[in-house]
Amino acid sequence: MGEELHDAVSKLNAYFGGDKAQGSLNQDDVASIGLGRKGRSYLLILLRLNQLAMETIDGSIFYNLRKNDS
Repeated sequence: MGEELHDAVSKLNAYFGGDKAQGSLNQDDVASIGLGRKGRSYLLILLRLNQLAMETIDGSIFYNLRKNDS
């Protein structure tokens, strides 16, 4: 699972680093990133590690990068 999580984080970094993301990921876009069937589990892990924040806007779930205070 560690290698799969590393690959997922790499894909998320590539997504958030691109022009399209603007620091936010819509739940509907999770499959298009290529995270596979465990995509939501990876997002949950990152939420629990305080690397992502989640908010609901007009019934859609968005994941946002947390800003580092360091």
